[in-house]
Amino acid sequence: YPNKIGGILFHNCGRGYLNWCWSEVTYINGRIQLKLLDKYISSKKPDKEVLWTSWTGWEDTRKGWAVPGYKTSERFLLVSESYRSHQFDMDDDGDFDTVTWKENRLCKKPASQEEPYIQTSQCSEFVAQLIFFRNDDGKFNVSDTHEFDAGDGASFGLYNYDINKDGYMDFYIFRDQYNTTYQGCHTQFNNIFFGNGDGTFRKPSVVEQSKIFGNYGCEIQSYFFDFEGESYRTFFTHKYSKRFSEGREVYVGVEKIATKAEKAKRIAEEAAEEAAKTAEEELIDKEFDEFEAQLEKELAAEAEDAEAKRKAKIAASKAKVAAAKAKRIAEEEAAKSAETDTVDTEQSVEDELAAFEAELAAELGE
Repeated sequence: YPNKIGGILFHNCGRGYLNWCWSEVTYINGRIQLKLLDKYISSKKPDKEVLWTSWTGWEDTRKGWAVPGYKTSERFLLVSESYRSHQFDMDDDGDFDTVTWKENRLCKKPASQEEPYIQTSQCSEFVAQLIFFRNDDGKFNVSDTHEFDAGDGASFGLYNYDINKDGYMDFYIFRDQYNTTYQGCHTQFNNIFFGNGDGTFRKPSVVEQSKIFGNYGCEIQSYFFDFEGESYRTFFTHKYSKRFSEGREVYVGVEKIATKAEKAKRIAEEAAEEAAKTAEEELIDKEFDEFEAQLEKELAAEAEDAEAKRKAKIAASKAKVAAAKAKRIAEEEAAKSAETDTVDTEQSVEDELAAFEAELAAELGE
């Protein structure tokens, strides 16, 4: 890819194990000259080898490494391979950076099996790693690494595009010839990485992706692109089915990706909706607080009025009792007075009767 003075070639520069080199390309007398700029050793030198049977039925030896805790007849990690690289400006400094990936094929078989490993059934698990290199004035430093879903190890397409429209370049790996015969739908979406603008990347969640683009049917491939100033994603898909049991028809679709202005408008609308919702909730809370305060005030007034009524009732009852008591005392006193008058009258009559008897006796005596 071009640099400020010519071009830079990213290439494998090791024998027997995986090394990567960046070399400046110049032309002298019609011949290509390579000047080494930087080198990266991605894997240590393999120290073991095993027999395996390829998918064509041929037996061969393959180099790699033992898996800790296992005999090489039970587990074996084949030598790293790399098939793709991609150059793009991931940190927006005006030069090209590099991303590539390596994969190790993990082989598994029972220790009792004396035959070689079988490629198609016993060496089909892949351990893949993305490595991002930031170009710092011709020196390529690892800025980030991510493991990713390598599927069955077939060809991949490496692309860059500002998918989430945040101004930073993103990176994605979609299968150029993807199939769902042995794998599930939408596994390609596991390999999308959003850029942070400094050579590092993050994997977005399914929810975050769903706000940008959709999933339709059982997708097998897609690609982001611009057309006449608008952003789009085209995709190939088929019906949900196991091993194409519903037919092998494949459909192509295109969906529009929101522009920065549209996304800003949507974000502003969502913010306005959220603010309105918050204001409404605050108003409801305020009205509820006022209602509670008024209710408490009314209850307090009612309680105060009830207390006053209770006290007045008690006072009235006390006054009534006091009046009844006074009346009873007055009646008792009147009764006593009447009794005294009766006694005096009787005494007077007795006295008069005695006087009459005495007078009568005197007269009779006479």
